[in-house]
Amino acid sequence: MDAVVTATPADRRGQWTVVSRQGDDLRIDTDHTRSHHLLFARAGGAWIVSDDPERLRRRLGSWRRDEEAADVFLHTGFVVGDRTLVHGVHATPAASTVLLHPDGTWESRLWDSYRYCNDPITSEADYAAAYDEAMDLTVGRLLEYAGDRQLVVPLSGGLDSRLLAIWLKRLKAPRVVAFTYGKPGARETGISRNVADAWGSTGSPLILIQHESRSSGQPLRALASKRPPGG
Repeated sequence: MDAVVTATPADRRGQWTVVSRQGDDLRIDTDHTRSHHLLFARAGGAWIVSDDPERLRRRLGSWRRDEEAADVFLHTGFVVGDRTLVHGVHATPAASTVLLHPDGTWESRLWDSYRYCNDPITSEADYAAAYDEAMDLTVGRLLEYAGDRQLVVPLSGGLDSRLLAIWLKRLKAPRVVAFTYGKPGARETGISRNVADAWGSTGSPLILIQHESRSSGQPLRALASKRPPGG
């Protein structure tokens, strides 16, 4: 744990959020995907940091809507940056370092960002090779971090989850369970079933679990039952 805290954000692996002291400041580092969503606000001359909005609300004297943020949410479906729908309550951005100062001021800066390459790839073959290399590196790092732990893949029927399933198969992930959800006969569920069947037919272990209805009260049931070794 100490190694994770003392490492620079760019050198940390996996999913993490690190809260530490930096002199008199409270420092919050978030990973690329903001895996752990933290909220922070000032109350009673002190900073409050929490991942639970209800607990935070009980500690604050005021809890009112941020009208400007609400207008943004109305048009985009989300609130940008570090703002939330509550006035005075902020959220830690992705790939950022937030410093909370004792005097009540704070600052946020990116420790990494996505940007256009100065030497763009124009060849389809070169792009495919670079994409394959990036996916091999990213998913391979995930498997190295996971070790012998069980991996769980959400199959939605979309391209993202299928891409992840393909790469886990490509890199011979040893223990994988997938799940999907939806109404009986839904197109997305059918696609997920086909992905699970195609994966299982190659000998790679995969279970697909479907929760058909949130209101049915029925337990999760397996659609494909090729159980992982030791699962």
